[in-house]
Amino acid sequence: MSIEIFFITAGIVIVSALVAMHGWTNSCPDCQKWFSRSLDDSEEISRENGYETVTRKDQTSHGNGKSSTTTRKEQVRMTYLKHKNFYSCNKCNHNWTALSSSKFEG
Repeated sequence: MSIEIFFITAGIVIVSALVAMHGWTNSCPDCQKWFSRSLDDSEEISRENGYETVTRKDQTSHGNGKSSTTTRKEQVRMTYLKHKNFYSCNKCNHNWTALSSSKFEG
């Protein structure tokens, strides 16, 4: 019975921490209200190409029900993006901007 209580308590703590983290990261910097940030627009401000080394795993089937995995490094073309994001608060109508970056292969 005590192990069940432990897992229930641990689950409640983990879920509460995730909700709190999500609420805090989506809060208004002016009024501090959680879950109030709304993305109004996003503008690409830069796009750059480059290369990164990635690890690939290749799996080969030998036909007898067995397979092997080979690991190799590969240089791939990457695209790096920077965006200026325009936010507003749906509680106090405060407006602000924030930069974000992302990358993708290709």
